Amino acid sequence: MSIECPEAVVEAVAKAAAKAGVTLERYVSTVLLTSASEVLQGDYLDARAKRSTGLGWDLLDSALDYQPRAGD
Repeated sequence: MSIECPEAVVEAVAKAAAKAGVTLERYVSTVLLTSASEVLQGDYLDARAKRSTGLGWDLLDSALDYQPRAGD
């Protein structure tokens, strides 16, 4: 992949990568993945919620009736 950025952006990102102790390529990849994850997280959670049957809530509710054992 190749992108064009103003030189000032490249310099700033290169300084940030150096400060983080990683290569410019690794830094950019990490930042892009983090950003994409934030954007896509809502879609992922919505899809999981649509597949939910709600059966897990019954299991969690029943677990509240038990007292923890000594040492837990």
